[in-house]
Amino acid sequence: SGKSTCTECERGKFQNDAGKADCSSCKAGKYADDVASTECDACVAGKYNSNSGKSTCTECERGKFQNDAGKADCSSCKAGKYADDVASTECDACVAGKYNSNSGKSTCT
Repeated sequence: SGKSTCTECERGKFQNDAGKADCSSCKAGKYADDVASTECDACVAGKYNSNSGKSTCTECERGKFQNDAGKADCSSCKAGKYADDVASTECDACVAGKYNSNSGKSTCT
């Protein structure tokens, strides 16, 4: 006997076609935070996820940024720039009289 019900796709997976036997994992940089999703959403700028099949995105840590949506990682701020908050979409330049000589910094000295 056949199944009388269909199973919902779990969080982190989707299915956009009818009559399928399984669900697909969202690719890195995308997520599905609900069950029974028909598509995956892109992580917003300032957030990322590096693995497939995720239901959330992670905020870029201090000293890193991501200015595009749907990305699998964040970039380190270059020397002379900083990001003092999580989920930054850009790095700020050190003000006159302060500096940092390494990349990935959250402050200038």
